[in-house]
Amino acid sequence: WRNATKLCLDPAYVEPFNVIARSVKDSARMPKILVNIQLAPFGAVCLLFPLVNTEDFDDGIVMNNTGAIGLDILNDPVSGYYTREAIKNDRVTIQGPLTLVQGGVPVVKEALIARNPIYVDGFELDIDDQTYAFWGFTTVLLNWAQLKEKVELDVFFASRGMEYHMTRTDTLVNFTSMEEYKRTVTIAQSKRSSHLDEANSVTVPIKNTDNEWALTVGYTAGYEAPWRVWACIVVVLGALLASLAVMLTLVEKKRHELLLYRMMPKNIVHRIQRGDTIVEKYDLASICIFDIVSFTSLSGSMAPKQVLLMLKELYSEFDKIACRHQVINVETIGDAYIVLAGGPEKCEGREGAERAARFALDCIDCVKNRFTFHDGSTVKIRAGIASGLVI
Repeated sequence: WRNATKLCLDPAYVEPFNVIARSVKDSARMPKILVNIQLAPFGAVCLLFPLVNTEDFDDGIVMNNTGAIGLDILNDPVSGYYTREAIKNDRVTIQGPLTLVQGGVPVVKEALIARNPIYVDGFELDIDDQTYAFWGFTTVLLNWAQLKEKVELDVFFASRGMEYHMTRTDTLVNFTSMEEYKRTVTIAQSKRSSHLDEANSVTVPIKNTDNEWALTVGYTAGYEAPWRVWACIVVVLGALLASLAVMLTLVEKKRHELLLYRMMPKNIVHRIQRGDTIVEKYDLASICIFDIVSFTSLSGSMAPKQVLLMLKELYSEFDKIACRHQVINVETIGDAYIVLAGGPEKCEGREGAERAARFALDCIDCVKNRFTFHDGSTVKIRAGIASGLVI
């Protein structure tokens, strides 16, 4: 566990997260199935929505997630192996079904936990002597029992006189001895699945992210038609993959939301989400504009791909310098790179102009003395600064 309560209960982080998570949950249209959405920066569970969930449960059951804040899933004995494999291989991991118990009451008897790693330049995590640009995880909790009921898994097999048994084999790690071991759990089964054996059933693996899933189906009285087993398998897999596709769509939407926060100031993002028309006025701000000397003739002698690679390398360096001097890149057109100092966070007096000037000097020094492209070539840049009213 990590002590993350102060940060993770800060309204400055909680409120925008709740707005985004509510939008994701509503658009998913999975009531009683999608019961929680989480962010785990650097592997520590931090932001959860709903923090206290009453909307997805009947009979007065309440799912209070406050106790999960600070859970270190990178070093958790149950989750640690899968979270680390997810980071190393950039893939979704699924845990469960797990019984989530709160106050001695099983709130979710069968929960699936799906995690997707997020990578952001500037963040680093070392795993097995390898460094990854890992920011954290987006996580969704699914009520597996409700999902099975929704897709009518039991009804499908029962209506055909079939029994089924679905299992998942996990690889776990003993963090004391660092030894891996296997554990097989049942994730779905019919009432008479124990009557299935090698003579009256068939078992097929289900390709599902990093876990080993297997489905056994058959007739307790023996086979009637071999093709029916494969037909059932196709239907079950289709339903399962459709459910996973919904989950991955939610995760991808969350990644897009995070990307939006990287591209624009938070107050602008919030206003755009409310549908506001954005018009900002800064009485005292500074604009710094760069361009590449003789860019037209230079680009005319290069292949389009070479031009793109050149600009990408150059502007990546400018982005780092802009972050250091707290100026904002507001436009990039061709060889023109434009930053704003003194907005959206307003500066006092000459501070904005000083930031723009120091940024310009560092960029010029970088290009002149320290920066060369991957092919060894160099360029020259020129800069202009204007201060005053900016709209």
